[in-house]
Amino acid sequence: MARTDEAGYVRIARELRDRITAGADGYRPGDQLPTLPELSAAYRVSEPAVRQALRILREEGLIETRARAGTRVRERPPIHRLQADRYRRAAGAPSTPYTRDQGIGWSEYRLDKRFERVAASVEVAALFEVEPGELLLARHFVFYSNDVPTQMSTSYVRWSDVAGTPVADPINEPWPGGTRAQLESLGYRVV
Repeated sequence: MARTDEAGYVRIARELRDRITAGADGYRPGDQLPTLPELSAAYRVSEPAVRQALRILREEGLIETRARAGTRVRERPPIHRLQADRYRRAAGAPSTPYTRDQGIGWSEYRLDKRFERVAASVEVAALFEVEPGELLLARHFVFYSNDVPTQMSTSYVRWSDVAGTPVADPINEPWPGGTRAQLESLGYRVV
């Protein structure tokens, strides 16, 4: 179901993203997406709106477009789960878990970010031990190394914990020390 306050291209990007991340029931790595005219007709929007949606997915590293070859779902490298203790504070220059993992300096990477207030789904509400529908701040990030998207993440924090604070303002990203440091700056100890 479409959100009423959502721009057409954002809705298209979300729906295509959902199909790409659905695995066997959606678009799989290597699959070609429909052409611009086909997507335009399917979503009943202009081709520029489809181009904007595809730009978002390209920036997220989900698709790649080649001249005369069309747009395909990118192959995804295997996920490597890392232990949480790697996020412990390290003394020295400003860093985040991403810059430490990549072995790059604070100024050597690019970060695209998008913040939105969302209602907690049943699954996320259970993790936060709150009621479904509680307002959260969803923070979507795409990390780049040498202009290549290398990591995506979405993190959630309770809106009631961060409303009106620097943590709720994307202008303050990247934040040295990452989310743990942000929450600690507000008096929350992450365990």
